[in-house]
Amino acid sequence: MGVVFRYEPNDEVRKLLEDFKDMINFCIDYACRTGIISYAKLRKSICEEWKRRWDYSTHFCHSACMIALSMLKSYRKKHRNKEGKPVAKKLFMQLDPQLFKF
Repeated sequence: MGVVFRYEPNDEVRKLLEDFKDMINFCIDYACRTGIISYAKLRKSICEEWKRRWDYSTHFCHSACMIALSMLKSYRKKHRNKEGKPVAKKLFMQLDPQLFKF
């Protein structure tokens, strides 16, 4: 189980959270366009484009891919016969344990 905490972010953290939301939406868009449902295939497919767009550690890409596929799976279960895709709206982040230290 992960650690959850809330606080008011400063401008630097807010930019990181906004970028992470954009990363998730990028992964969702790409997965929907290409029909990819595998984490490994999605991560491998978007890695180069992701590196061109954002200047963060690739661990962020891994986290964004996992969240995006989780959102897609949940969306597809709820909306079986409808077209469309989910969109990340809230500012949040899920990180690999290698990215932080308490």
